[in-house]
Amino acid sequence: MHQGLAISSGSRGARIGIVILAALALIFVLRTGLSLVLAPINPVLAHRIDGGNAVALGELSEARMLGARDDADIADVARISRTALRASPLEAVALRNIGFVMAVTGREREASRLLELAGRLSLRDYLTHAWLLDYRFRNNQVHGAVDQADIVLRQRAETWPVILPALTRLLTDPRVIAPLSQALAAHPYWRGTFMQGLGGDGVDGDAAFALLRRLRAIGAPATAAEQANYFLAIAKSAPPSLVYRRWLALLPAGALPADQALLRDGDFAGLNAPPPFNWQFYARDDVYAELSQGPDGRTKSLYVSFDGNNQSNFVTQKLMLAPGRYRLRGAAFPDGEIGPGQIAWSLRCGGLTDSAEVVKVPVVAPRPAWTRFDAAFEIPAGCPSQQLWLIGYPSEVMDPAALWIDQVSIARAN
Repeated sequence: MHQGLAISSGSRGARIGIVILAALALIFVLRTGLSLVLAPINPVLAHRIDGGNAVALGELSEARMLGARDDADIADVARISRTALRASPLEAVALRNIGFVMAVTGREREASRLLELAGRLSLRDYLTHAWLLDYRFRNNQVHGAVDQADIVLRQRAETWPVILPALTRLLTDPRVIAPLSQALAAHPYWRGTFMQGLGGDGVDGDAAFALLRRLRAIGAPATAAEQANYFLAIAKSAPPSLVYRRWLALLPAGALPADQALLRDGDFAGLNAPPPFNWQFYARDDVYAELSQGPDGRTKSLYVSFDGNNQSNFVTQKLMLAPGRYRLRGAAFPDGEIGPGQIAWSLRCGGLTDSAEVVKVPVVAPRPAWTRFDAAFEIPAGCPSQQLWLIGYPSEVMDPAALWIDQVSIARAN
């Protein structure tokens, strides 16, 4: 009986001991958990709850670092960061802060090693990767600089106006092409903005083309929209023959049928290629110019419309016709009444401006049916490139005009 009681009392004592240990463990878990939750939000309070919380210590050292005014403050940053690392040797913020202390005290190479480790531990710490980006750019570490630029650009869109132009300027260094194309091949959020910048002022056209060609080679080609600014920019200064060769080199395989060598996408099915050797549309508030369902509702056509008050450009395409005789053909379907000569094709020798008209072909559409237009013209010698425009001209009574156009072609005349 006494033995049983002893066993029972021992069991109760063991259970009490287990309950006490569990309670202490729970208190520890709650304290540590609460401290971890609070650390990024209120590191001071988190540190009070758990003086050994490495995250809280790292955040405290960062706050001290950002407000540092003298050597004493810098020494304090190092002290708090070392305390954090004793609690957790892989605390990324503390590693980064000690790296910054080394950098500002003249030990930049040693700092770079710590900051590289901190960067591997946390891809989301902006300060670490911004420093590494600057360090690698300054020290000619091209691949590493591009890697860090990608990390920073993914984190902070406000850095784009500074970093993206810097990347385009670096394109003149051939070593940049491979790592940058690999970063772009992952289709980061900043890719579209960067690609638009290839048509910016001061961008080296040859270097930008090397990047576009590399992207095509690795299976991540630039879209027509991504190439547009580049081609429109180089078309202003480069010889048309060079622009055309580059345009052809970046086309998707099989995108250009042989019968579209003289005029591209004359059936307005939508060629996946940028201007200037594809259609460029000039739609605005009072002018429509778009690929649309034709009047039958089944096939695509070009639809244009304007108010008839002012001369309006609808679409244009750059051509590379050799000297000789040609025919321009197509069909039009009116959407309402069209005044005589109110809409016409104008083929001009030269570029977008300062060009001489070779032929003007009015689009006649007297009734709600497809009506053919057909005109012969001759490209003179000394006219290596041309511009084909579809233009709306104001009528005497300023009536609006709208129509569909399809099956446009240019062929050599017999």
